[in-house]
Amino acid sequence: MVKIKQQKISTKEMILDAALALFNVQGSRTVTTNHIAKECNISPGNLYYHFQDKEEIIRALYHRMVREWDEHIATFTVFDMSAFAKIIEHSNDVFRRYRFIHNELYALCQNDSVLDGMNRQRLQVKKTMVGQMIELLIEHEWFEPLDKDTLELLADTVVMFAVFWLPYREMTSVSGTQDASLSHIKSLIELFLKKKN
Repeated sequence: MVKIKQQKISTKEMILDAALALFNVQGSRTVTTNHIAKECNISPGNLYYHFQDKEEIIRALYHRMVREWDEHIATFTVFDMSAFAKIIEHSNDVFRRYRFIHNELYALCQNDSVLDGMNRQRLQVKKTMVGQMIELLIEHEWFEPLDKDTLELLADTVVMFAVFWLPYREMTSVSGTQDASLSHIKSLIELFLKKKN
């Protein structure tokens, strides 16, 4: 019988996993570092050895979310409509796993200037990336040609859909599947698809 060696999770990753689970269920405002330490079965002192405070934990989760998204994007060597749909679908998966961030993003950024700076920079990166994807779709004749202003507006709209769909759904109690944002973005994108004869 072959023994499979299990990879031991570090205390730091265990803290992040526990915090993410608690934040997703209860929201970050009601969860304290003591709650997270208790969930990990470690002392608060041990937690503070790895993270200075709750804000640092939230920033680390934000970094981890961004890294997961970027690693997936890096796997695409060919870009077409299928790749675009897969990227949006993967984005939805990542956003659901880190849903507390998207549900609370504005408040989290209001309370943490460091996170706010990180997020502002990230939103600009996302908008630029979406714009480049749309330009590629135009270049490969999947999309109708767009003027600069329309392209920028479309990139902005796709990013807004992607980032703020979950809190919108929470606030308005919109029914439907978890992939509703994907279908909305696809419907939006289809308006600009090149008409094939």
